[in-house]
Amino acid sequence: MRTEYLNRHRLGLILILIGLTAWLPYGVFKYGLDRDVAVYPFLAWHLAGGIPGFLLRRGDLLWR
Repeated sequence: MRTEYLNRHRLGLILILIGLTAWLPYGVFKYGLDRDVAVYPFLAWHLAGGIPGFLLRRGDLLWR
């Protein structure tokens, strides 16, 4: 049981970090290279990592 929790917790953290680091290329293109960049691809990666990551880490609190 504890191992399953740690695996879910670790996977959730990895997904959240992927979601957050999706904004790094956006910042480089937008502010570093002064290019006009669409936000939607970066937002999609952000949400695809952030929401499942949150549910894996804190989902037990939601389902109680």
